[in-house]
Amino acid sequence: MLRRLLDSPWTYFVAAGLLAMVGIVSQIERREPSRPPGGLPELAALHDRKDLNVVFILIDALRADRLGVSGYARPTSPNLDALASGGVRFARTRASSSWTKPSMASLLTSTSPSAHRILRWEDTVPDAATLPAEVFRAAGLRTTGLHRNDWLAPHFGFAQGFDSYYTPRVYSETRAMRRNSPSVGSGLRGSDADTTDAAVQFLKSFGRERFFLYLHYMDVHQYASDAAGPTFGTSHSDFYDSAIAWVDANIGAVVSELDRLGLSNRTLIIVTADHGEEFGEHGGEGHGRTLYREMTDVPLLVIPPFRLATPAVVETPVSSLDVFPTVLDLMGLPPLPGAEGHTLRPLIEAAIGGTPPPAGEDRPVFAELDRSWGQRGAPPDRLAAVATDETRLIRALDRPEPVQLFALGTDPNERANVAASDPATRDRLEALLSQQMQRPASPWGAAAPVQMDRLSLDQLRALGYVVH
Repeated sequence: MLRRLLDSPWTYFVAAGLLAMVGIVSQIERREPSRPPGGLPELAALHDRKDLNVVFILIDALRADRLGVSGYARPTSPNLDALASGGVRFARTRASSSWTKPSMASLLTSTSPSAHRILRWEDTVPDAATLPAEVFRAAGLRTTGLHRNDWLAPHFGFAQGFDSYYTPRVYSETRAMRRNSPSVGSGLRGSDADTTDAAVQFLKSFGRERFFLYLHYMDVHQYASDAAGPTFGTSHSDFYDSAIAWVDANIGAVVSELDRLGLSNRTLIIVTADHGEEFGEHGGEGHGRTLYREMTDVPLLVIPPFRLATPAVVETPVSSLDVFPTVLDLMGLPPLPGAEGHTLRPLIEAAIGGTPPPAGEDRPVFAELDRSWGQRGAPPDRLAAVATDETRLIRALDRPEPVQLFALGTDPNERANVAASDPATRDRLEALLSQQMQRPASPWGAAAPVQMDRLSLDQLRALGYVVH
């Protein structure tokens, strides 16, 4: 049934609200009674509940401004928009880097790249680090991770704490897929339908237990979409939007299965991304090269096991470091050791209650990138950024380049460098950035660089990365 659902072109049009939900398409209908109404009292009660699950959905390379709920004109995300309509959306979430490995290391350890120092292709997450799956498993949850990105393979240390952690078996080779990208390869087998199928089978098999299910969707990264889905045009940006709609339909199928099995009223759903994607805004395409907003501004949805009467939107800037401190706090579980991120519970409570955010919640948010990350033995070529509510500063750390300062309030797309005309702001942000770069290393230290064979390197190159 799921395979027929994802194959059907009607899925996309119905999800966009263009046609009535009839026949097979009714299988993706969100059965809202499975998520009862709730508000602040129900949020507070999560802390003591012993039946909660977590579904953590990571959409690789999804920039925040391409979702309907962010104001995008195209119908790329009807399922995510519907989730957000009864949940909490963070409108200004910033990732810690602009490619997968350092960004995911930051998200999962709640430490910045300058602390965990997982910056290059051969770097790994040490065994001594504590990842969220370890906390969930210690609390008695079954932990399963499904991914199609080889930067997250077990030999890089990302499998810690999972009872099952694997790349889903490929069943979708015969599916007619559009595979178009300027910056990534087309050698990644299968599609995100394989991840969705595996997720649905997991829910059917283990839905009676408590679980933490991590789904890492890759087809947006690959600009891959189902040939039966919507076509927005023929440019790289158009292909990207079609891929978002395809992954959104997959997420809709997972949410529908949670509803069908009666799990939505005890499942916390988190949706975010590891980084964004650029389409010439600052002269490049793809990711992993810059730290402009199209690279670091990512979505973040927190969907509780109840439905808010009106959507809650948090405008205060937050960091991806804050994601798992928030989830663990909401569930009453121990925090990650050495976490730099903060729980976002106070901002969630203020947004739901319609009150101003608490004082002190507006913190600077940092991002880092070693631009020589894919070159074996090359010297560091670090780029760092710091953003506040109204400004962002970007600075090269290892070679002379002009400092860039942007006034986000009047220049949200970061077109005009005002570093020369606003030296006071430039100096203040440079001081913040220098302080951040001097952070001590994470207490668990660094793991030995992984030794990779040609096959493993070729699998990474199949994603489109230049690794040598």
